[in-house]
Amino acid sequence: MKLKNQYIRYMLVGIYRDENFTYARAAIIPSLRVSFIVESKAEEIKCVEKLDQKYVLKNDLIGIIGIDRICAIDMIVTEKGYQKIKLILNVVKDEILRKIACDAVFGLDAITVLDLPLFL
Repeated sequence: MKLKNQYIRYMLVGIYRDENFTYARAAIIPSLRVSFIVESKAEEIKCVEKLDQKYVLKNDLIGIIGIDRICAIDMIVTEKGYQKIKLILNVVKDEILRKIACDAVFGLDAITVLDLPLFL
């Protein structure tokens, strides 16, 4: 898929928080600095934590949104296998990521930690 002069690479991932597991269709988008997960998937693995203060993110992909919840994950399963990690994902409403047909977005923070390939 191409979005405003950039390609989006999709991959299926398994996401763990403690013993809770879900799978997600993730988009890898290096132009984003932070990563996201939809509310329904975050609630599935019981990882939603409320922040003391809301902060605002603005970018071309998701527009302007307020973030007041995060999800800390312990382990992820990718094409490289299991990786134990500590990664924070911003929790967003499901409809925000629906326009690019995914449950999670891995930005530069996750790409660096997970050593994900930027291109096919």
